[in-house]
Amino acid sequence: MGSVWGVVKGDCPECGTTIPENTLACPAAGCDYERKFDQEQYGFLVTCAYKPDDVDDEFFERTGYTREDVEEKNVEDWNARRLNNPQSDIQLDAAYLYRARLNGADLVRGSLNGTNLSGASLERAKLTAATLDRATLARAQGRQISASVMFNE
Repeated sequence: MGSVWGVVKGDCPECGTTIPENTLACPAAGCDYERKFDQEQYGFLVTCAYKPDDVDDEFFERTGYTREDVEEKNVEDWNARRLNNPQSDIQLDAAYLYRARLNGADLVRGSLNGTNLSGASLERAKLTAATLDRATLARAQGRQISASVMFNE
């Protein structure tokens, strides 16, 4: 899968070439880097972490979720899915989660490299063993965050 939705532009950690928005693979010749990103996980997390007015029509068109789904679901639904699928790795490298409401979210062992979490609400979020290399956390808020995050070199 080369083109996806909900992925921000960022530099390739292996060669420094800019990876365009909504693209997983580095475009540089000879570079084999590819972001870890699960489109279905992203859609479900957005459904759980935002209010209907925060989500644009393109999201609903692309995912099949409805405004009612976004109204009804919350982080507890995300956590229940994680509890029922503990072997499923979170793969949300470079995800666009600007101002997401992730209070109490289970993001344990998540691959969140390059993710935009600017302005996100992360109170009581569980980020233990998550990788957040090059993630943007400007104005993110949270207390009691459970974290021993990894920043790769």
